[in-house]
Amino acid sequence: MANEFNQFMDFTKKVTAENNTWSAQQAQKQMDFQRREAEKVRDFNSFEAELSRQFNRDEAKVNRDWQEMMSNSAHQREVADLKSAGLNPVLSAMGGNGASVGSGAMASSSGASSSSSPQGSKGDTDMSALQALAGVANASIQSATSVANMQAQLASQERMAKYAADSSLAASQAIAGANMYASDNAYKSSIYGSDKSSSTSLANSILNSVNNLKTNSTNYKIAQLNNKTSKDNNLLTNIADFVGTAIGTLGKIKFGKFVK
Repeated sequence: MANEFNQFMDFTKKVTAENNTWSAQQAQKQMDFQRREAEKVRDFNSFEAELSRQFNRDEAKVNRDWQEMMSNSAHQREVADLKSAGLNPVLSAMGGNGASVGSGAMASSSGASSSSSPQGSKGDTDMSALQALAGVANASIQSATSVANMQAQLASQERMAKYAADSSLAASQAIAGANMYASDNAYKSSIYGSDKSSSTSLANSILNSVNNLKTNSTNYKIAQLNNKTSKDNNLLTNIADFVGTAIGTLGKIKFGKFVK
């Protein structure tokens, strides 16, 4: 692995050196070309500037000659104008200023514009070796990071699986305990209900017996009371009948005689 890496680095350095040499040669050719073109531009600009200056000098002389001619003929042209207007030409000598003299026009010429001189170029250093090293280092770092992340994920998944298994076991135990507790409570409740039902049935039977005894005793007492009442009523009836008979008999006796 180390030998292959060294071979790769040697090849990269060789390619980098060749690229740097070629880049420097191309930069020198470019600078030579730009230098020749700049000289041509400077010569052309100098020639055009000289032509422009000569043209401006000639046009300035023509303008000065024209102004001189106009100035020299000012009164002559004024007299001609007065005559053409039907006026006395003497007016030109009595206060006239002569015909106006224009400034004339001047031609102006500018040199032909040329593009600015090209800028020189430089050779660029080949950075492919450093970029390759950076790529290898980045790949190594990413690989190590990927391995570390994978190990961390595996460890996390293992912890999660163990936690899930422990949680499932605890839940199963809790559910089993709850079911046992529920079954025990149901059994106890069944026994308690059965005992309570038996006790309630016995208590109800005893209560019914007591109630029956009370009812029978009450009925007996009522029967005795009714019997006594009946006897008393018969006795009273007999007494009443006897008293009625006695009263009737006494009513029939009058002064010691029995009246029929």
